[in-house]
Amino acid sequence: MTKTIQLGRLLKAAVVLSTATACAYVPPARFPVTSDQVVAAMRDGQLPIEGLHVTMPASITASLDHPDLEIESMTILSPHSAQLKVACREHGVCLAFYVSATWPAQSAAVTLPPGLGHPDVQTGEAKPERVAARREPALRAGSQATLVIEGDRLHIRLQVVCLQGGAAGDKVRVRTPDHTQTFTAEIVSPTLLKGSL
Repeated sequence: MTKTIQLGRLLKAAVVLSTATACAYVPPARFPVTSDQVVAAMRDGQLPIEGLHVTMPASITASLDHPDLEIESMTILSPHSAQLKVACREHGVCLAFYVSATWPAQSAAVTLPPGLGHPDVQTGEAKPERVAARREPALRAGSQATLVIEGDRLHIRLQVVCLQGGAAGDKVRVRTPDHTQTFTAEIVSPTLLKGSL
């Protein structure tokens, strides 16, 4: 009950602050990044897109409308699914994020294009990176990170301490260093979490 009241006070203060400064400050526009843009980046990276289904674990925004995206890495989870790390080509336009990609079972097994795997020590060629059934946590309990909370006209960044460990896409509990606020947030990277209002 106390946490709900404190969160309500924080949100009320943020609304009052954003209303009071609305005349003096216009926040920079944020534009949604869509799964279609991710598919276009996969096509550019010569990845198969026939029957592809892309799942974005959170709503991602960028400071430019329709930013150019690139696939930074790809982890094959099964013959027909993978996790991809995606980023904006232009530095500072958006934060890197992860998506899940699945292909139909009747399609050919997914393989990595050149440059997206780890080089084999003996041959020097890229080999697929596979994930074990148990994922290695991106964040551990006690780690410090930045929590980003975005709304229509609101963008809040808080330093937080993780109360739980988890991997990218997992929801974990975090709190402010002064122990006054507790939030549930989604892990985006080892130093970034995303919350919502």
